[in-house]
Amino acid sequence: MKINSEISATKPSPHKCFPKSKPLQALCISSIILGFLILIIGIILIALFGTIPCSLIICHSKASKCINHPFRAECICDFGYQGDGLHYCDECGLSFAEKNLKIIGGIDAASNSWPSAAYLRFFYEGDVAIQLEDGSTASVYVKQGGLCGGSLIDRKHVLTAAHCLQAMLKVTYNNKEYYSKAKINSKFPSLESMYLIFLGINDISALTSSQAYSIKKIYNHEEYSGSTLLNDIAVIKLDDEVVLNSNIQLACVPDFSKKYYPTGVNIKSWVIGWGFTNQSAKTLPNLLQNLNVYIYDPSVCSDVGSEVEKNWNSQICAGDIVEGKSACNGDSGGSLFVLDSVQGKNKFMSVGIVSYGNGTCGGVDNPQIYTRISYFGEWIQSKKFS
Repeated sequence: MKINSEISATKPSPHKCFPKSKPLQALCISSIILGFLILIIGIILIALFGTIPCSLIICHSKASKCINHPFRAECICDFGYQGDGLHYCDECGLSFAEKNLKIIGGIDAASNSWPSAAYLRFFYEGDVAIQLEDGSTASVYVKQGGLCGGSLIDRKHVLTAAHCLQAMLKVTYNNKEYYSKAKINSKFPSLESMYLIFLGINDISALTSSQAYSIKKIYNHEEYSGSTLLNDIAVIKLDDEVVLNSNIQLACVPDFSKKYYPTGVNIKSWVIGWGFTNQSAKTLPNLLQNLNVYIYDPSVCSDVGSEVEKNWNSQICAGDIVEGKSACNGDSGGSLFVLDSVQGKNKFMSVGIVSYGNGTCGGVDNPQIYTRISYFGEWIQSKKFS
């Protein structure tokens, strides 16, 4: 009897999920099944969102392509439309002012006739270190500015040349010139803080704060070379979205499925910018200039920077070797446009970025080198979604 009582005393009680009551058993089993189903659904959703997130979102009506990335869907706007592909795909190449293209030679552009034009201003103030010829260093206080061009390609991004965003300073010390990079200080805590973008402008002598856009991130091409200027391209991400209007619109860029565009030679094209109008000019023009040039066979540019490597898959040779017209200092980063069909409409398309020349502006047989935008299509797209 004692043994039996001990056995009876140690007999396990019913598990809380398996009570004696059948209704409670059913409820408990249902809870387990529900929890298991929730777990399975969660795993499926994580797998879908991690491997094929495009199946879980709806892209913009003008974005017919979606690329799956781990836990991120990339909606691609159709050719002729540009944006994030999810919330907006804006039509590019719109203009509400007639261009004065019949005029030969550099000329003041008609007001707001190039509404994608961006004015990139650099300003820095502070001490910089320079390396002297004897190997020693000196600290010099500098207050300096600079300018470049660019093109608005969607509400948040501007395309320009990488060499425009190197924060290089020209320093005079003991009557000698030195070059040094601006360094971060309390007034300029980042590279981005040294630059400002202006949009919707024609006259740079009348800039207003309402036209200024601060920069969130600068993406210089990872393989940009300061010595050869290969891969001379950069994407600027703005802090705020731009509101498009009659003065601010997007530049069309090539169909990125075509890495080599445009094809052919002697293609009529136009370059715009606020750079010097000739080699001897001492002051910059206040008004945006447009100039008719031609895209040539690469062999025409064989003497341009003859000592540096070139890649004609990623570069364009352009100018006017007969009339002696070209872009000039200050035009860097601006666009080279051609007129072509975009979704059945004739539009001006940005195909090149002003990169470099022989150091002189204009002159017969003196073309220049431009960065070929189509070659960098995938790279541009990747930075927009970084």
